[in-house]
Amino acid sequence: MNMVSISQYGLLLPFFLFGIFYLLRKKSSVGIFILLVILTHTFIHTFLAWGSRRYRLPIDGFIIIIAIWAAIIIYQKIKIECYNINNGRV
Repeated sequence: MNMVSISQYGLLLPFFLFGIFYLLRKKSSVGIFILLVILTHTFIHTFLAWGSRRYRLPIDGFIIIIAIWAAIIIYQKIKIECYNINNGRV
């Protein structure tokens, strides 16, 4: 595994995992469908092709979208919390 893959997934993985848990908690049908597509594709190709990079590339877009979405949610929560602290509401 090269350093680009490690750095990409090292940065995206925490946000992707947060996004997964947030989607499951909100019970969004579209989000759960996307999650099922990602997990099904990953498990099938991991067992059949031992995690070859060419089978991972079609799913990278979904992983990046969920990770960025989760990063935006985290940013918004931190921003609201900082606003409340600065205005003496907490």
